[in-house]
Amino acid sequence: MKVSVLSSGSGGNSTIIQTSEGSILIDAGLSARKLIDRMNSVEADISSIGALVITHDHIDHISGAGIIARKLKIPVYIHKENYLSSADKFDN
Repeated sequence: MKVSVLSSGSGGNSTIIQTSEGSILIDAGLSARKLIDRMNSVEADISSIGALVITHDHIDHISGAGIIARKLKIPVYIHKENYLSSADKFDN
């Protein structure tokens, strides 16, 4: 297993967990372009990402969630109340 912090702080938070069976993206607080650039910088196989998990609805954890999920065609796992308070981040 490899855990890489892609970004941490008020400017955005995201971590990728990679295993031989696939990867999970935790939070998406950066733009899709920045997330992909940072995943590439840690040699993450973007096509292996099976899901995006959102820990909570603060903007520095969710700002790029909808775009990256659509771009990678992956499901997003988020608590219902957090989704309801931030649904605009998931709209097209």
